[in-house]
Amino acid sequence: MAVPEEQRKQMIEAYGTRQAVELLIEHVLAAVSIPEKLREMIIEDTLRGAPQAKRAWPEAGMIEDISSAVLNINVPTLVLAGENDQVERVATLEQELFPRIRDAQMKVIPRSGHLSLLEVPDEIAAGIGLCDEVRPGSAAAGHPLSVKQENRQRQHAGC
Repeated sequence: MAVPEEQRKQMIEAYGTRQAVELLIEHVLAAVSIPEKLREMIIEDTLRGAPQAKRAWPEAGMIEDISSAVLNINVPTLVLAGENDQVERVATLEQELFPRIRDAQMKVIPRSGHLSLLEVPDEIAAGIGLCDEVRPGSAAAGHPLSVKQENRQRQHAGC
């Protein structure tokens, strides 16, 4: 991600206060209204995060060049992109990520931003076929964690 240093410094500060996190959710991360309970969870989790972790992403993680590493992905890949994601923009994914992954498909999820799992969980589940493919008796069901994963995924996906 090509993010100027000044903007990255602002991001670090944005994780520091309740008011800043609320503004971040409303103006950057979410494209639709997030239910109050989930909003509180995001705020509390963000504020509880270790200062080192809050600095690590803007200072190093987000500017790391992974373009050559993704060339090594050689499994079918589904890239889900939030239509209104201001962090991982659709155009950037189309230009920088999608062409580097062989056998990739990209699906743009309408009405969603960067928090698409919380904004439109049903659309995300449908986008990855979660409700249809992860069932007892499916290929994934042979894995010891599949039942627990299925239950957890269904709770989050609204299946």
